[in-house]
Amino acid sequence: MTRKAVFHNLRLVAALALVGVLGGVAWHSIAEIHYLKGFFPSSFTVEQACYAAWIEVAKLVIVALPTSLGVLVLLLWPRRRE
Repeated sequence: MTRKAVFHNLRLVAALALVGVLGGVAWHSIAEIHYLKGFFPSSFTVEQACYAAWIEVAKLVIVALPTSLGVLVLLLWPRRRE
């Protein structure tokens, strides 16, 4: 396998990992808010649900930022001519 093919496969795996990480964190966030709504149905107001959603967005950004930067480095890394 040539270096070019290896680099292409690495970029593909990195992009799929990014999608997987973002999807997993988003799924977990939705499940967590659903759990809180089920556990505290009478005391969980719309305003509190909004705050919980913003906290989950912050978690998503914290997890996604390093992963996204890693993928960008792989995508923009200068390739050597063979």
